[in-house]
Amino acid sequence: MRLVAWERAEEAPRDLEDRFPGRWDPKRALDRPLRPLVAAVDALLAGREVHERCALILGVDDHHQPAAVRFAQALQAGRRLSPATFLGSLPSTPATTLSLLFQLKGYQATLDTRAQAGLQALAHAADLLALGRCEQVVVAALSRAGQGALGVAALLDARE
Repeated sequence: MRLVAWERAEEAPRDLEDRFPGRWDPKRALDRPLRPLVAAVDALLAGREVHERCALILGVDDHHQPAAVRFAQALQAGRRLSPATFLGSLPSTPATTLSLLFQLKGYQATLDTRAQAGLQALAHAADLLALGRCEQVVVAALSRAGQGALGVAALLDARE
């Protein structure tokens, strides 16, 4: 197993949504906390071939909790809810978004273990590679850093 590359991002370029024609409606902005994560994975995979047996493992901390609280408050108040409001409150939404944007169709997992999420995602990825369940793994972690978000991504490859 080899670490091929890694990237991190605290901010995302303004044209981020435009980089995914046909996979994302550019009229809809990516959720603000997801932007650094998408930017990190975009930089990581730029110009790289991704194997069809590439897994995606995402570790998240509490980034989705503010959205979950807003969803619960709106539900309790009897306000009309949109599907986006519900989806934004789920810990698995970032991994689903990444798999759609980057066409990662293999194994996918979201680990939500608070402060240890990134390390748990890395350990899970190493196990997948060691067991031969995949050839490559994109390991990503999303964390709230201060008022913003921090996205980190790494590409591990069993073939090298």
